[in-house]
Amino acid sequence: MIKRNAGILFAHRHAGAACEVLLGKRAGWLKYGAHHWLATGGSCHSNEDVLQTAFRETKEEWCGGIEVEDFFSDALPIGFHRETVRQQVYIINYLLWQFHLFLVLLEKKFDAHRLRLNSEYTEAKWASVTDLPEPHLRSIRLAISHFRLDEL
Repeated sequence: MIKRNAGILFAHRHAGAACEVLLGKRAGWLKYGAHHWLATGGSCHSNEDVLQTAFRETKEEWCGGIEVEDFFSDALPIGFHRETVRQQVYIINYLLWQFHLFLVLLEKKFDAHRLRLNSEYTEAKWASVTDLPEPHLRSIRLAISHFRLDEL
């Protein structure tokens, strides 16, 4: 049976500048992605679909338990609804598991220090899609290409 995981990649574009993505640096004690820069994400619970998982994991990992739509309310597009994100997904297939990375384009950039990171992350920052911090997982670069963020 394939294990399903999901997360969110937040992106923002300044006029006349390269698109930026919001990344978190994973803690060293973690089995997966230790010390790497990546988006939010985690395993699906049995009663969830992948979109529900992506929003729950983001709420837990970066929003201090606050719903994503409330935490990012000043940065999300007017009229944002999570169902609109369902079409913006990059699926990464591994041998025994699958990761669904959903794209959320923000209207406003905010200070990454505002995030309420849980113990799985040591820091967060905005990074240009043309100059990602090292080390990062290859899947982040593939998602940027899939979503054409390097062309925005």
